[in-house]
Amino acid sequence: MNFYFIGGLWPELGETLMQQGHACHLAPCVTETMSHMPSFLALVGEKDLKSGNQRLVDDIIAHKTDVVIVFRGWDHENMRITATTIKQLKHQGVYTVYWCLDDPFFFDLHGHKYEHTKHYDCILTCCEGLIERYKQECGHDNVHILYPAWDRVMWSDTPVPEDQKVDFTIIGSAYKKPLSRFTVARAVLRAGLSLEIYGPKDQWEVDKIAIQHHKGYWDVHDMDILYNRTRINFSSHIRPDGYKYLNSRIFEVLGTSNFLLVDTVSGIEEIFTNGRELVIFHDIPDLVQKAQYYIEHVDERNQIAAQGKKWILDGEHTYAGRAAELLSYIK
Repeated sequence: MNFYFIGGLWPELGETLMQQGHACHLAPCVTETMSHMPSFLALVGEKDLKSGNQRLVDDIIAHKTDVVIVFRGWDHENMRITATTIKQLKHQGVYTVYWCLDDPFFFDLHGHKYEHTKHYDCILTCCEGLIERYKQECGHDNVHILYPAWDRVMWSDTPVPEDQKVDFTIIGSAYKKPLSRFTVARAVLRAGLSLEIYGPKDQWEVDKIAIQHHKGYWDVHDMDILYNRTRINFSSHIRPDGYKYLNSRIFEVLGTSNFLLVDTVSGIEEIFTNGRELVIFHDIPDLVQKAQYYIEHVDERNQIAAQGKKWILDGEHTYAGRAAELLSYIK
């Protein structure tokens, strides 16, 4: 089959599909794999949404595409994919897949509408609690869980000496609800821990204390460097009440053999054993107490990190494994 990816392509996923005889193409808005990308509208004029989408359709048809996969969100970082575009592709016999690596992030934080998803042939989500909602909007049952994964091609687990590590790292958007990342940053600093923050500067600069620890934007290709040099990697979810909602940070940190402290997501203890593959915190005081404990107890921290990596490998939570799942859902 000829695959066409909009929004990025994980290297291991592409390599696996091509090894199996499939072809993989990237949308013109993508410069390389999953790096920060300009809009495809820049090719024809930033304000010309209709022409930009038509250019995309023409490129997809020119590649004799069988399957189009839209990653992430359809209106993110200037990458606007219209419903008309998806309908045009389906009319041309192209199978359309929406694979969102963080559904609540796009719907809750970026205001995407579920009704847009009804135009796709297949929906893949990282939140089991959203499956029924998608089915209602789409009018079909071709909705499945397909979590993010660890990319073995892009990210390594190169050890970093303990004396070269930072205590705590916060990566991503500075959202305030349900758990304020500003509050997390301040609590970590009050506890005397070293802190580094990476993400959109315009979001973090509203807090005069947090911005002092902001280190800029970090390219996704090199995210393993941050994970490897951090004692306590941190992950929180925009909607912790989402049943079995797992974001990409979980798979990336565990895959690179690092320690993860994560918030209490609904159903997470049905997937992980708290204190074995990762550690779950329940509130800010609990987060601080556990961070301090595992910074001091290096052997326990490393043992949990090793069990997390084992969970990744035993469960085939790599993009090679995801390729097999993806193919099984394309009907």
